[in-house]
Amino acid sequence: MEWDNGTGIQRNRTVCYDLSPPALATHYMPYGMALTVIGFLLPFAALLACYCLLACRLCRQDGPAEPVAQERRGKAARMAVVVAAAFAISFLPFHITKTAYLAVRSTPGVPCTVLEAFAAAYKGTRPFASANSVLDPILFYFTQKKFRRRPHELLQKLTAKWQRQGR
Repeated sequence: MEWDNGTGIQRNRTVCYDLSPPALATHYMPYGMALTVIGFLLPFAALLACYCLLACRLCRQDGPAEPVAQERRGKAARMAVVVAAAFAISFLPFHITKTAYLAVRSTPGVPCTVLEAFAAAYKGTRPFASANSVLDPILFYFTQKKFRRRPHELLQKLTAKWQRQGR
């Protein structure tokens, strides 16, 4: 493997390595921790606080007692739990592996194979963090009848219109 300005040749391909030089790794640990606190822990704490308050409010017995109202409140409370779980599943592995990678990278004398393993784990969790943007609409689609009905109604209208035009 040949190193030249953060790139190397592997299997006749040029690959890019970390853009920061190893000598600066200890400077990236505080920066990475700040990103984790500001970009994950604070938003997750706010999300949990809001959804816990919402779920408590929805589960109170002081609202309408009709079965339909209770069912709607139960569904909304479950949806809050599902969205919070999706947020945690999406972002927690990424931030754990990122922090571990930064810690290993800033520790002198770590064998290259260990560093590469942590780097692979960190890079492997990046898609999970991005997946959250896709998960929420899918969760709403599958948990709300209104969201499931709309595409079906649109398809029925389009089919009826095409059939009228074809006559």
